[in-house]
Amino acid sequence: MGWATKLNQFLKGCYEWVWPSMGWKRFIHFQFLRLSRITGGRRAIARGFACGVAVSFSPFIGLHFVLSGIAARTIQGSVVAALIGTAVGNPWTFPFIWSASFSLGSTIIDPHEQNAFSFDKDFDWATLINNPLDIFFPMLIGAIPLMLIFWPIAYFTTLRIITWRDKRYKARKAPQL
Repeated sequence: MGWATKLNQFLKGCYEWVWPSMGWKRFIHFQFLRLSRITGGRRAIARGFACGVAVSFSPFIGLHFVLSGIAARTIQGSVVAALIGTAVGNPWTFPFIWSASFSLGSTIIDPHEQNAFSFDKDFDWATLINNPLDIFFPMLIGAIPLMLIFWPIAYFTTLRIITWRDKRYKARKAPQL
């Protein structure tokens, strides 16, 4: 296989990730089915998925898979579910996540100072390249409370979905009289 074919497949995969050809409704339904079919206990799957969701709020973009896997392993969650949970951080949600984590982090670091830097008004690539810590550090500080908020939301939502799925499955498999 030539490099042009590999590049074409890669670009198609990137496009599919941003805009699924099967449609968003079917894609989300498919992801829930994938999550519900993972082997393991309900709580382990929910813990893993919640780890993936929480790690998606961190500014460590290239390390989300690794960090979610480590976090899931640490609390005895499903690593596969954690990898699926990182899909919460995607090109559609990252601008909101980054803006929220930066604003929250800036407020935590210095609550009396008006944000010296604002994504809406002041962002340019020169600022990011010349002073990356001015952006990264507030995002890291702001991500921590967001992780602590969204981990339990993801955990209990996933646990409820898996429990509902198990009840439906048992009701369907129960002998009919």
